[in-house]
Amino acid sequence: MQIQVIENLKRSGNMFSIAGVFLMVTYAIFWLSRLSLGTIKLTYGTNLMIPLFLIIIGLFFILQSNALFKAKSIKEENDLTI
Repeated sequence: MQIQVIENLKRSGNMFSIAGVFLMVTYAIFWLSRLSLGTIKLTYGTNLMIPLFLIIIGLFFILQSNALFKAKSIKEENDLTI
C-alpha cells in the first residue's frame, strides 16, 4: 500500500475531526447567544449528534491510518529478513 494513501486517510480523519469540533463550537456559541437573550429551550435534538458523529469518524480514520502505517512498516521489515 502506498504511503500517500495512508497520509490521505490521516488527513481526511483530521479534517473530519476539525469539522466536528468546529460545528460543536458553533452550536455552543449559538446556544450561549440564546442564553444571553434569555430565551432558552432545553429540547432533545440531534444537533449534537452530527458533530459527534464527525469526530468519531475522524478518529476512526486516524486510527485506521496509524494501523495501516504500522502494518506497512512491519511488512517491509519482514520482507528484509531471509
